[in-house]
Parts: sequence; C-alpha cells; structure tokens
Amino acid sequence: MTTSSLGDYVRLYRFTSGRREHAISRVAKLADGTETLAPWPELKALCQDAIAHEQGARDLKRRWEVQKKMGASDPRLAELDPQIDATLGSLSRTAGEIARTFPDTPKGQAAAEFLKQALPNGATGIIHLPYPEQERQLADLVRDCREGGPYADPIALLGLGDFVDRLDGLNTEFGDILHRGKARGIEYVNVQAADQEGQDRLLEIVAKVLGRFSSRSAADAKARAEYLAPIAEQNEAIGLALRNRRPVRDVNPATGVEINEDLAPDAAAPTAAPAPTTPELAPA
Repeated sequence: MTTSSLGDYVRLYRFTSGRREHAISRVAKLADGTETLAPWPELKALCQDAIAHEQGARDLKRRWEVQKKMGASDPRLAELDPQIDATLGSLSRTAGEIARTFPDTPKGQAAAEFLKQALPNGATGIIHLPYPEQERQLADLVRDCREGGPYADPIALLGLGDFVDRLDGLNTEFGDILHRGKARGIEYVNVQAADQEGQDRLLEIVAKVLGRFSSRSAADAKARAEYLAPIAEQNEAIGLALRNRRPVRDVNPATGVEINEDLAPDAAAPTAAPAPTTPELAPA
C-alpha cells in the first residue's frame, strides 16, 4: 500500500524553527477568535503542541551544538590529527616510491595495486575529510590491512606493517575522543528528526485549515487567507531571499525579527513538489 505525507500535497519551503514558531503563534492567536473568525479551540491546541515541540527541538539543537564544540575543542585532537596525517602520508609516499622505483617487480606491482585500491585519492582524500568521516575511513583501512583483510598480503610484502600499527594506535585514540560526544546521548540524526517533525506539524496546521475551509466559496477563501497569512508571509520571505540569492536567516520566535544566523543549505529546499490539486499559499 502506498503511503504519503502531508508534504506531498502542500508546497512550503522548509522553515527554520524560529520562523515556524512565530507563524504558528500568530495562527494560534487567530484561533482565539477575531471580528471575522470564530474561536477554534481544536486549532489552538494543535498550535500550542507545535509551539512546545519547536521550543524543545531548539533546546535539543543547542545542547547538541555545545556537545559538538566540547568534542571538537579537545586539545588532544589537535595533537593527534597532524600525527595521523603524517603517518598516512608516509605510508602513501613509501608505497608510491616502491611502485615508481620497481614498476616491473612483484613488489612494485603490489604497491601500485594497493594505492589504486586502498588510497585511490591519495592520503589527502582521507585527511581532508571531516573528523568523524576521517576516523571511520581510517578504521576501515586499518582493518583491511590486518591479517585476513584484502590488503594484508601487500602490506606484509612491502614491509608497511609499522605504518599500519602506528595509524591504528593514533586513530583509535582519536576515535575514542570523538565518540565521547555520542556517549553523552545526543546524535545529529535526532536533531534532524526533531526539525522534520516541526515541519510536519506546520503542514498539519495548514491541512487542518484547508480541510475546514475547503470549498470555493468567497467565505471559505477569506477564512483560509486569514488563518494562513502568517505562514504564507514567512514562506514568501524565504522564497524572496532565495530568489535574490541572499542567505535565509531565522527569526526571533517572539518578534519575527531576523537574527544573524544563516540557514543550513538543505533547509531552504521545498518540502515536496505540489500535487495537481494543491491550494497555492500566497501572502494575504
């Protein structure tokens, strides 16, 4: 059975957390009732739940950022990283010298094949990676160079075992420091999931309004526009920034004033392409 999300039917840019909370807070006030809109307690409760989620999601992200900085600022990482770079570079250069000096011998051919398979982009292909990815790839390389691994024979033939042992020791300590952050219990995947849930809750509010005022009548069109105006305004602001090639910044949830914080690159993408019958949101 095919399933679909609300994002398949409502086209909105991915809002930042502050923009979501600001827009939803304004919708919640409208749900209290205005001169033209009757009180709507069910919508008000939906908005309040979404606001509480946004506040919790931002707190989770702040704690993750602190955790990340604590791990990245460990002085031992700054000591280990150049040692790892030098050791991997020496391994690569030594194998390269053997391959170039003895191209027609078993050792030279083994060295060339090792570099082609294990280090296709050279040592720089690994040492320029972000710390977590560098640590993971080096751990894989060391494992493959050990007994039973695909590179165990050429490493033994070329006499490169000392380099592998050195890399193993350095990278193991490096990884232990990096993974201390995970032990504190917050992983970035949880931050991403919380942000996605916030976007889904925003779409749920839009769907709630569209479901109640679904006809083509002038009265329903007016109610839709009034309820969805706060959301449409933020959506248009994001779109305008993108069209002008400006960074999309988050806003203070209480005031709606932009703050000096760039949006993550993937956060500006629309949540989904519109379905043929999707109502188009536009500023009121």
